[in-house]
Amino acid sequence: MRRLILLALCAAVLCLGLVPAGPQPLGQAWAAGSEPALLLANLLMDNKAGEITVRFGVSLEDPTEFVARALKEGTSAVLICEGELIRRRNFFWDEAVGAAASESLIRYEPLSREYILERGGEDQPLRHKNLAALVERGWRSLALDLGPFNRLTPGESYALELRVRLKRQDVPLWVKNSLFFWSWELVPEVRYRLDFTA
Repeated sequence: MRRLILLALCAAVLCLGLVPAGPQPLGQAWAAGSEPALLLANLLMDNKAGEITVRFGVSLEDPTEFVARALKEGTSAVLICEGELIRRRNFFWDEAVGAAASESLIRYEPLSREYILERGGEDQPLRHKNLAALVERGWRSLALDLGPFNRLTPGESYALELRVRLKRQDVPLWVKNSLFFWSWELVPEVRYRLDFTA
């Protein structure tokens, strides 16, 4: 029994030591208007070669450079974009028509003093010394394929739901499970919804 208590105390001390430190911890509230935010731009849904394609851009508004500091301190982050197309029904539950997700990894390389952005499906990562310029170049044009266009029935009501978040990438699973109440997102999640009729 003593060994179990000792192991639990050691795990708690280790967890507290691994909680990200810095001038502005994740749980601390920012001054009004100064918190980092993800902004959506140019949301467009179209038919590309018979596929439902959602095109959009994401920009990072980071007045206090919180994300830049976190990356320089060794954190890597991943931008996760998840899209879902739903057919709205009045007397039944809504029906999922299509869904897709994409990830984009961003990190800082101290030797070259550059930020590196790796988008899924691309061989060559983007590099820049300025985080804002890199994010502008890498995230201004993103796309998700949500399935065949012939799934849309003319006259039916649909909703496109888009969820965007920037979270820490390199947090060990056992730390996430131990501190399940802690948010590991660098920037709060943002949700967008577009209602339309086909």
